[in-house]
Amino acid sequence: MKLRIVCLCLVLGSSVLSLSAQKNKPAPPPDSDPQWQVYRTALGYGDVNVAIHALYQILAKNPTDNAIKDSLATLYFTSGFASQSLLVGLDILKSDPNNVKMLELTAISYSSLGYVKQSVDQYDKLYNISHQPYHLYQLAVQQYALKRYEECAQSLNNLIADPKSAEEKITIDGDAKKQQRVSLKAAAYNVLGVAHRDLGKIEPAKNYFQEALKIEPDFILPKNNLADMEAKANPAAPNKK
Repeated sequence: MKLRIVCLCLVLGSSVLSLSAQKNKPAPPPDSDPQWQVYRTALGYGDVNVAIHALYQILAKNPTDNAIKDSLATLYFTSGFASQSLLVGLDILKSDPNNVKMLELTAISYSSLGYVKQSVDQYDKLYNISHQPYHLYQLAVQQYALKRYEECAQSLNNLIADPKSAEEKITIDGDAKKQQRVSLKAAAYNVLGVAHRDLGKIEPAKNYFQEALKIEPDFILPKNNLADMEAKANPAAPNKK
């Protein structure tokens, strides 16, 4: 049976840049510094490799400046270099363990590299600091990936109980690479349904999918999940010759 939850994309969560980017932005460089000029010019021309090289030159002069490391980690991350963004992010967290942006960046990087347990640990730390429903949802998805069904269900039930989960939206992938904006509450019900289906708890699974559709009637994933379950429960009769 095809799994229908949500596709995790290599992008920072909707909250992280607004929460953290500004406070971690490097101080405006002196116009006379040639490496800063190279960095700005390379970004303007979309030359990521040159921009990264320039940041290393700048970092060599300011080895403890987390704002410069933040720019480096973010540039690696947005360019798809998960291993490098992870290492730089972890380095920042050594001296700034409550850095929301770096906790999220490293959580996503761990997940994209297949280190799901480490991703769970990072999301757990992140949510305990941010208390953002989106982070709790991502924690639950990672717990599901590890088949920690009880922990996953607890996280999702806590999310559903949060009034903000009905207001906050998340973009997820449906069928044929079509994206939808749905509430976190509806998305949480869908994952609860999938988890219960995996455990063979068919009726509760159906109820959770139906709860998701009460909130978001056009939500593709729970619709398809219900259709899959119906097809399995009532297979077509074999053709008679």
